[in-house]
Parts: sequence; structure tokens; C-alpha cells
Amino acid sequence: MGKNNPKKRKVLPRHWLLLILVRIIADWFIFPYFHFRPRYYRIKKRGPMLVLINHATEFDILFANNLFNFPLYFVASEQLLNKGFSSWLLNYVFAPIPKSKSMSDIAVVPRIKRVLDEGGNVAIFPEGNMTMHGGPSSMPPAIGKLIKMLKVPVVFVESYGLYFSSPRWSRYRKYGPSGMFVKRILEVEEYASLTGEQINEVIHQQLDVNAFRQRPIRKYRGFRKAEGLQRLVFSCPNCHEPFGMHTHKSTLYCSKCGYKATYDVYGYINGPTGRLDTVTIDGIVKRDYNRYVSAHLDEIVLEDRAEFRYFIAGQKRRSPKFVQTIRLSNRGLEIEKASETTLYPFDEILSFTMQTRRKFIVYVKGNLSIVAKLPIAASPYQYLITMQLLHNHHQFKKGIVDYEYLANPDDITPLGL
Repeated sequence: MGKNNPKKRKVLPRHWLLLILVRIIADWFIFPYFHFRPRYYRIKKRGPMLVLINHATEFDILFANNLFNFPLYFVASEQLLNKGFSSWLLNYVFAPIPKSKSMSDIAVVPRIKRVLDEGGNVAIFPEGNMTMHGGPSSMPPAIGKLIKMLKVPVVFVESYGLYFSSPRWSRYRKYGPSGMFVKRILEVEEYASLTGEQINEVIHQQLDVNAFRQRPIRKYRGFRKAEGLQRLVFSCPNCHEPFGMHTHKSTLYCSKCGYKATYDVYGYINGPTGRLDTVTIDGIVKRDYNRYVSAHLDEIVLEDRAEFRYFIAGQKRRSPKFVQTIRLSNRGLEIEKASETTLYPFDEILSFTMQTRRKFIVYVKGNLSIVAKLPIAASPYQYLITMQLLHNHHQFKKGIVDYEYLANPDDITPLGL
């Protein structure tokens, strides 16, 4: 009834066989679609390994599983594992390790250790979230301590081209080369004497990937390259006002001031304010929006009709789908149903995040997760940043935190993913 019971094991022989099938499918479909250049590494095993990868697209699991002469067990959001048949299939083929997205989940540590103890190799996206702008996303400070505790070799994998091929903000694919490669293997002996913070520094050095600094420079062509860019650039770089940004084919424009820019094959935005990469323009947007929310704190409202599902932690399925109105303001998060409105004040909101391209997720007291799939034109990124600003403002007023984002508009490090 212990470790040797196959029903209790996480690492199973079928994962090897299914991985071969997945590789055949990826080779004939996914790889040509992404112009992905596969590499295959025969790594001499010294026991189980931990693989760390920068997160560029929702297909990173497929790409990374084609790199090595062993299968990978990915740490994945629990939101991906409660969708009925598709989640059953994902679990059957890949057996991912579930984790609460954007929340501290101490339960994931023994799950990771269990896979390693069974001889499996664990893969983690330390950023947790796909990049929105082509630069690095934030990483949890505990990752260094986790590595020090696990005491296994660490493989660093870097992807290239995937952000330009399929930016998280984009509605349509672009076509250009992409791939992944092993950047470094960090042996246990190399980090045994390091502190958790020092290991964090090594991780940042290896996975601090800016798509615009990778070489060589490549072209990524498409017919509707800019469509969806308003999800990232939701505030005008020219007049600094939100709620007026739109896209059409390769053009980004503001309906308020007439600003117009084009998105080129190298991923740059070319307009009256200059030729800017999306990492730079993301910083401009966040600074401008911080100032805007500070000046309009009592009037700021985001509102859309969205598809909702509700999930209680520990349950295997979500609720049925509901079409309701989401409203985010200085009062908190409101969800308007047919005949009633439910308000979740900031005191009840524990955490929040983005998922994939259109979903905004809010975790509230009572182990409830609210998953809102926003309309195509809406920006879940704007919802996320607005919630960060308003939630932090509420906590600052109550004395829970001693730093207010709205009072420091030039500091954008706490904002975004």
C-alpha cells in the first residue's frame, strides 16, 4: 500500500509511451505551425532533475517535452485541471502537478518531492505566468529555497521566437522561427553552499529573457499583426488616456487623440512617439495608468459582459458557465446577475491573476475562485493592474501595507505579471 502500489504512484510507464505519441503529433503539426526548430538532448542522468523554463506561450509544455530523453512532470495551475474530459486527458498524458495560481500553495512542495522521489523529472515555469510584453515576469522569492531543499540538478531552458510568434496579447499568429535550448545545468555541488537568495540571483541571471535582446534578429510576418495589442497598450502613449485604444490589421490607434502607430515584423511599435518595443511601451502604459487611476480614484470603473465559472478549491469540476457582468471599481469586485449584484469587497479578495489570453481570476475567502473570460476586445491585463492598484490602496488605508503604488507612479516594478 506504499510507494510500490502502481495506483498510488505519480510516475508511470505509460507517460513514456504517450510522450512518444505526443512527439509524433507535435513534429507533424505543432512544430510546422510555430516554425519550431526542435533539439534533442541526451542528458546523462544523475538521478531526477528539476527543469526551469521561461514562459512564452501556452504550448511551452509540448515544446519542452520534446527536448529531452525523459518525460517531464510540469507544475501547472489547478485551473487547467478542472475542465472535465480535457483535464482528464491532460492528467492522463502528462500527469501535471497542480498548484493554486498566484497563491502560496505549500501543498505543491510535497507533490514535487513525491515525483522526484519516484524518479520523475519536474519542470517549473518560475515566472508562473506567460510573458505579456516579451520581457521577464515576476518570480516567487521562495523558488531558491525550494531548489536548496530538493537537492537535485537544475536544468535551465531558454526559448526564443515564441513570444513574437504568438504574443499573449495577440489574436492572430505571426510566422517566424522559434525554438528552445538548454542554457546551463546547475549541479547540486555548485549551489550547496549558496543561500536561497543567492540561488534566486542565479535563476534571474539564467531566465531573465528579453525577446528583443535575443540574437539573431528575425522577422515574424502576419496579416493582422497588431490585432489584440490594445490588451497590452490599453492607455494611449500620446495623450496618456485609457479606454480609447483599438487595433486593425497592423495598426494601433487611439480614438481620443488620433494617435496611430504600426506594429512591424520585428515586434516594434512605430508611431509619433518613436519606435518602441513592447517591453518599453508596457512601462510607459503602467506609469501613465498609475497616474490616471490616482487622479480618478473615485470614478474608475472597468465593466464588461463576461463568461463566468466558479470553482471551489479541492473540487474536480467548475460550475456551469454563466454570462454575467463584471465590474471593478474602488468599491471592490461586483458581479451582476440577472436580478442581483454580488459585491466582493477588497477585504474578501485574497489574490488575483491572469490566465491564458482572456481570463481574469480572483480568489476570495471561502476557497472560491472566480474565473471570468472577458470579451475579445477587453484587456484582462488592465483588469489585473487596476485590481493591483485598488487592492493595494485599500490595504494601505487600513495599515496592512506601508507602501502605496498610487503614491509612487514611477515605480512600476510591483505592477503587471
